[in-house]
Amino acid sequence: HWREVHRFAGAWTGLVGGIQRLMVNGKTFQNLAVNFTQHNTVVYDGLPCPSNENPCHNGGVCLPLLNSYLCKCASSYNGLHCEF
Repeated sequence: HWREVHRFAGAWTGLVGGIQRLMVNGKTFQNLAVNFTQHNTVVYDGLPCPSNENPCHNGGVCLPLLNSYLCKCASSYNGLHCEF
């Protein structure tokens, strides 16, 4: 167990945000709930992008934002769901 990040590790403490996948040295950590709850961190377990259909039209890509999503539109489209 460590409490500090080495200054040359390329990481910082005090994260404000979310982690969807944790990979260290090519190894993906599958059970994030166990690891994070030990450090007073809550694991988000929801679907940021609807799984049944893509809300982004015209080739837009759904980007998760914890409890919401953002559509990244193709260059010739815009709008909340890339509809224009």
